[in-house]
Amino acid sequence: MNVELAQRIADRAAGVPGVARLSGGVVGEVGTYGPGRRVEGVRESGGRVEVRIVAAGSVTSLPAVAGAVRDAVAAVIDGAPVNVFVDDLDLQVIDLHALEPAQPGPQP
Repeated sequence: MNVELAQRIADRAAGVPGVARLSGGVVGEVGTYGPGRRVEGVRESGGRVEVRIVAAGSVTSLPAVAGAVRDAVAAVIDGAPVNVFVDDLDLQVIDLHALEPAQPGPQP
């Protein structure tokens, strides 16, 4: 993966409601490197795109945020599977636009 594509992926992921920021992993091992720069939280591994995030403390559904990140990233890549990992919650970040889980509709 080139660094320009990694940056587009990072920008899409960071723009999802409920994402506080991208994460470099436990010891900063997740990133894509290019000449003179590094895109933290995005890498290609085994034909898959890996995105690592820190979610806002106000998020009520981590699976909903991870799914929205997966959908946002899928829009800029060519069909490669996308794995989203939530590495942490930032309790200091309140995102009033964070995604709510889908509510079940009335049963017929």
